Amino acid sequence: MPTFLLTDIEGSTRLWETHPEIMAKALAHHNSIIAGQLERFGGKLIKNTGDGVFAVFEGGDPIQCALKIQKEIQKTVWGPIKELRIRAVVHSGPAKKMGDDYFGPVINRTARIMSLGWGGQILLTPEAANEHALPAGAVLKDLGTHALKGLSKPQQVLGLDHPELPLREFPPLRGQEHVLASHTTATIEKQVVMDIAAAAGIAVDSAPAGVRKPAGPAKLADTFDQTHLFVQKAVVGGRGKNDGQFMLPAGVAVDAMGRVYVSDAIQSAVQIFDAHGKFVRRLGYEGGLLETGLKFNNPSALATDHAGRIYACDTKNCRIVVFDLQGEVILAFGRPLVVVSVSEPHGMIGFNYPRGLALDEKEKLLYVADTGNHRLRLFDTAGQPVQTFGSRGEQPGEFMLPIGLAVGRSGRLYVADSENYRVQVFDRGFKFSHSFGRRGASPGEFHHQPVAVAVSPEDDVIVCDGTDRMKVFSHDGRYAGGVSGRKLATAVPKYSAAALYGMDNLFAIDENGCQWHHFVYTEITE
Repeated sequence: MPTFLLTDIEGSTRLWETHPEIMAKALAHHNSIIAGQLERFGGKLIKNTGDGVFAVFEGGDPIQCALKIQKEIQKTVWGPIKELRIRAVVHSGPAKKMGDDYFGPVINRTARIMSLGWGGQILLTPEAANEHALPAGAVLKDLGTHALKGLSKPQQVLGLDHPELPLREFPPLRGQEHVLASHTTATIEKQVVMDIAAAAGIAVDSAPAGVRKPAGPAKLADTFDQTHLFVQKAVVGGRGKNDGQFMLPAGVAVDAMGRVYVSDAIQSAVQIFDAHGKFVRRLGYEGGLLETGLKFNNPSALATDHAGRIYACDTKNCRIVVFDLQGEVILAFGRPLVVVSVSEPHGMIGFNYPRGLALDEKEKLLYVADTGNHRLRLFDTAGQPVQTFGSRGEQPGEFMLPIGLAVGRSGRLYVADSENYRVQVFDRGFKFSHSFGRRGASPGEFHHQPVAVAVSPEDDVIVCDGTDRMKVFSHDGRYAGGVSGRKLATAVPKYSAAALYGMDNLFAIDENGCQWHHFVYTEITE
């Protein structure tokens, strides 16, 4: 699918009127900068559009290209005109090619999107973000869904932010009178929630959509007369080997765009779904340590970063693999290593069936649960070892088959210490804070081993223990309730992994049903 890059100069009419000779030279230099970056990142100039360009990418890296163009334009000294500000948009979609030019609705949409932007701004669409990885350090901002002049279908617009850009703050997009009220989508989703809740006999608050949940731990319905705030919205997958199906789903992660990543231990692959649950692509094949390409042997835990990288525990190959949205391996490290003593060869990066990982993107650190060796390992995001911590045992800071890991907003690390039937919590540097849970059948206890943990932006903690109900705790370990999906006639859910997207979306792996469940937050009245 082609991706299009469109740019123009903000306020060019005024600049041509006041500085015609200088603008002629400035435009030539502007065109030279863009041409150089197009060549560098695999783009092709279709035509100049007065004070801008229209380019196409059949492959290549259009988002990185747009970033570099903005960076070069903004750092250039433009003489008496002081600065030149361009706006740029990147959009992907099918278009009709006639000669060297392209035509069709996608081109019209790209131009309409650019008209919303400000000089110095880079706008993206979800279609483009789904096709291409983000540059390292880049972050996407949701700028809302907009009605575009002359087009019937509204468009979600994203803003690309990067620390190297001099201009990073902009007013709301132009034409705010055409912004679709955010509650429209929320109202539709809330009606789905209300329908599901009504079928389950739950009273749902009918207040306007968009009301945030109250501060404090989530209240979640279970057999202990509490009321929950998450209800099941969607079920995706099922047993099978076709795209969108699973044989043994093992890990789940959600990226900044809302894309859902699910590993399949038996099929040795990672499948990607868009924010609506639609299958996008399958990455990876079964293979060993010495084989080239993206090969897995029983992949499990997953994590993603804002640059579009995916991190995976390649469990039976005893390594960590980092790859991009196209399946290109960026980094792989680790080898089989069974620790039989406190010491091991200096600099050795080895694991014994690693089954958990968590990314502290702020500090550029990656935690790995070296499960079979009953310890944790810490690496930088380049794969270099930083620290090894823990050993087999039952004391604080000791582990019995640690599996699930999660990092909270303050950098706290949560560890599902499975055979000790507890979750241990550490501040940065593996400084023990506290633990919660124990073996038992009472509220807040684990009848089965805790195997996965997820943490919300408010530091509420969701723990999967391989049952049909996920347990929820406050950040300090106080039990708050449980979350469960609808039971099917064919199988009772067995939740074995979970991931949170913001405060309102919970994704969980149902191992028994070979599927993943999407839960959404809603207001509940007691």
